Formats: sequence, structure tokens, C-alpha cells
Amino acid sequence: MLIVSDPYGCSDTIVHYAYVRDKPNANFYMNDTNYCKGSEIQFFDNSFTTGTIQLTNWTFASGSIPTSNIADPIVSFSSAGNWLITLSVEDEFGCYDDTLYSIEIDDLPNVSFTWNDTCAGQDVYFKDESQATTNPINFAWNWDFGDGENSSIQNPIYDFNTLFQNPLFNIYQGVYQHEVFLEIIDEKGCKDSIINTVNLHPIPDVRIIADSICQDASFTFINDSRFDIDQTDWQDEISNYTWLFDQLPPAYTNPWVLADTGF
Repeated sequence: MLIVSDPYGCSDTIVHYAYVRDKPNANFYMNDTNYCKGSEIQFFDNSFTTGTIQLTNWTFASGSIPTSNIADPIVSFSSAGNWLITLSVEDEFGCYDDTLYSIEIDDLPNVSFTWNDTCAGQDVYFKDESQATTNPINFAWNWDFGDGENSSIQNPIYDFNTLFQNPLFNIYQGVYQHEVFLEIIDEKGCKDSIINTVNLHPIPDVRIIADSICQDASFTFINDSRFDIDQTDWQDEISNYTWLFDQLPPAYTNPWVLADTGF
């Protein structure tokens, strides 16, 4: 209502009704209850209004996309911590609302393992040295030995013998930089993995050349042992020789010291 008057007391009145519109209600939700660093999270716009929402604006602190104007964006967070998310909406009349939410992003387990490089065909001892971060590790170890074999125990022992059933490999050539995979899952489902390379060293190819012999005559043995390896990958060398003769004590390296024959 508006009343207008002059100094003489003359006045007039008008009544006008203003329509006050409801502003939109900005709201959103996610399907999960815990969130891991680097994992994709979908946000669902759940805003409503009596009119029509015409503008939608998201902001994601530390998100893989800092802003978005689509209804249901998918975002990941590269760092653990608490990060603010803002959703603002505007209807066709310019009425506006926004909402803030702090999302907690859990860190991933710190995955690590050690092993002993050993000879082809022998056991490799793997030791899990992973560390929990935000959440305890959930006793979930997924090992993949790269030959179709797997393990779910923490510290497996494995011989890779299935590799040497493949014609591409043999124990005299070894296996250079074979990949082994370990994935760790914590109690909230956050997971990370690592791949390390294991060397299965070649076995020396032991060869002996021997003369025919007559009883009570001297006997010549020639050590013709060698590595059958790719020198670009391996630098392994034979470092020791031990001769064993039935009913005689061991003889080491060159029992008769004959030049260039290794015996």
C-alpha cells in the first residue's frame, strides 16, 4: 500500500500486491559413503524449485575438474584430505541458492615389497612391506606373478617353474626383468598397486669332455662349462668349480692345473 498526501491534506492511496517467489533449494548427493584418492565419484544434483532451474554451477576444491555446469558430474581428487564442494542453482526468475559440503578423501595404502633375485628354478621369497595410511590394511593381498599364477597370502614363496614350461624360457638363459604385481586393499576399499621386476638368473650349463680310458691309465677331464646367455642383459660369470670323484675328496677349480681347460 502507498499513501500520498500534499500540504493541504489531500491524499490518495493505492494497494498493490507483490508476488514473492520461492527460491530454489540447492541440494546434491553421492551414492558411496567413503571415497578414495584418485577414484571417480559421481555427484547427483538433487535441487528443486517451483519454477525451472536454468543455471547449475559446481565448484570442486582440488578436484580433477575445478568447475562444472552439468547436472551430474564425475570428479576425482588427486590428494587425500577434506575438500569443499559448492553447488549453486538459479531459476528462470533469477532466484538463487547454494549449498556447501566438505568431502573426506582417504589416502591409498603405500604398497611396497622386497624379494631376493635368485637362480632360475629356485624359490623367490617375497616380503610385503606395505604401510597403512588413512585406513588399516584389510588383510587383502593380490599377487600376480606374471605367469598365470596368483597368491593372496602376505609373504608368498614362489619358484616360477611354470615359466620354464614355456618354450620361450629355459633355466640356462634365465628370465630378465620379469614383472610381478602386488595390489593392497584397505578396510574401506581404497587400493593401490605396484609392479616390480624380478631377475631369475641363468644356471651355468655344466659340460665335461672326457677321454676314453684304460684301466690304470691317467685320465684327462676338460671342463667345457659355460653360460648360454644374452650378454646385453646378463653379466653373470662362473666364479667357482668343484670336481667330485667317486671315492676321492673334492678337487676345487683346476685339480690338475692345465692351462685354458679349467681342470
